[in-house]
Amino acid sequence: MKNPVPIALEFRQAIKVISVAQFLKCPSTGSYAEDEREFFAEFLDNAALPEKKSIATDNNDDDDEDSTSLSIDQQTSDSVLSKAEQCSLYNLAGYCISRVKKCSTRCSACLQTVELEQPFENCYVQTLTKLKEYKENCLTHCSEKCLNLFMAVENIFREFQSSFGQSKNLVEKLVRRGEECTQDIDIPSCYDIKKKL
Repeated sequence: MKNPVPIALEFRQAIKVISVAQFLKCPSTGSYAEDEREFFAEFLDNAALPEKKSIATDNNDDDDEDSTSLSIDQQTSDSVLSKAEQCSLYNLAGYCISRVKKCSTRCSACLQTVELEQPFENCYVQTLTKLKEYKENCLTHCSEKCLNLFMAVENIFREFQSSFGQSKNLVEKLVRRGEECTQDIDIPSCYDIKKKL
């Protein structure tokens, strides 16, 4: 009996499973000792992107009042996130916004604060999200305030990472610390969207 020929979707899913399996566990017969896991999908070229403390576009128009740039607060700019992690966090933030937008009660003021209608042109944190878009602007892009919120929470999560499994009431501690650290991020509280995110 012949094996059935997979359709395109089944083939694509099988390739994804194989790729992820190879990425997560080094096979004993292969040599992945010095791979660069961060650039596995080659969605980011560090050599082509300049190192910056702020997440800014390459548009340097001084006479343009409407400068298109994202900058990270000083509190979160000193984080240890690599560019690939920042891109992933930006993509995750956009996904969370889309879920809150779809499943929760919210107002337009809340959404305008956390969501970008039109993404910036050359902002490197949007690289992964733009690559994942199968058509233009089909994925949700987050605002600077929302990105700062997610980066602050990620730093708190990393701060408590060593106490996972050892500490009691860890979730309450994380929530309390998150609320303390994100007080200065001005997001409307009418539908408690900050806590939902």
